[in-house]
Amino acid sequence: TRDPRISLSILGLPQAAICFDTHKDRVLKRQKRLEKKHYCRDMISKAKDSILPGMTWIEVSQELSLRDNYTSIEEELGEFVWTEMEKKFRQDSMEDFNELLIESPTLFDFPQTTDGSQQMNSIRNALKDDARYQRLQRLDNCRLLLILKHMAFLQKEPSVDVRFRNIIDSTHSSIWNVKAGDFQLRLLLLGTDGLAQELEGNISELCSPHFQCVIDDASYGIELRVIDNEIVSVNNFASEDFTPTGCICIFSNHKNLQYVFKALEGNILASKSNTQISHPPFRGLPITLIQAIGPDTVEADPLKIAEDAAK
Repeated sequence: TRDPRISLSILGLPQAAICFDTHKDRVLKRQKRLEKKHYCRDMISKAKDSILPGMTWIEVSQELSLRDNYTSIEEELGEFVWTEMEKKFRQDSMEDFNELLIESPTLFDFPQTTDGSQQMNSIRNALKDDARYQRLQRLDNCRLLLILKHMAFLQKEPSVDVRFRNIIDSTHSSIWNVKAGDFQLRLLLLGTDGLAQELEGNISELCSPHFQCVIDDASYGIELRVIDNEIVSVNNFASEDFTPTGCICIFSNHKNLQYVFKALEGNILASKSNTQISHPPFRGLPITLIQAIGPDTVEADPLKIAEDAAK
């Protein structure tokens, strides 16, 4: 017969029963493994304050064994789960440490005669008691690279502090304040290399499902306009149906930082290259600057960073 259906009588054969039992055993084993993986992730998450990125699974399991209601986890499964979770632990710790560096600008003010080893020892000693520094104790090379990267960033952009101050000084105008009764925040997201688009996705996820946020017990709707790797003009910043109430700029390296500054100058900041633009149309617009950390942070050549830092 050409009928593609399986005859019901086949299910009564001994081979069919064996096939069914085999399939059932596979499903149960898979379900059991998923439950064990969930239990392992849950235990690691609850103990995250005492588990450091860079630990081996043996060290992690020893830490977990000290907690209440702990059930032994198979080594192979534990290593698999920890390898996945350790990446997130590492990324979060790197971001926290980078925030610490940004919050400590005075640590990087050294006389020109100070050699690199003295500078590094001084920075380490000043930060060693901070929890965000200690979180990377198992990844000292990564911590060193982040410090060198930050030093290189400050050295390569000697006027960056001045330009940041100019931006901050330009954001004190009250004309851009949200008007009374206006419960809508219209934000420009400015960046390049996909950073602004990624930030838009993060904001959308955090503010879903109603795309609102609460500030001082008042609920505000959020409207976003993304400018990512575009030639920036007045028309990008505003239109008939969109007048911004703030701008968030995101960068991760010298190249996209220059894009941000170029976009701001002439629109929010007075242009240095064009003296005719002394009163930019959006002067006073509130600005937030975000420095992002990408996967190339730890993969960058440490010698190249050190050379940049020495310039």
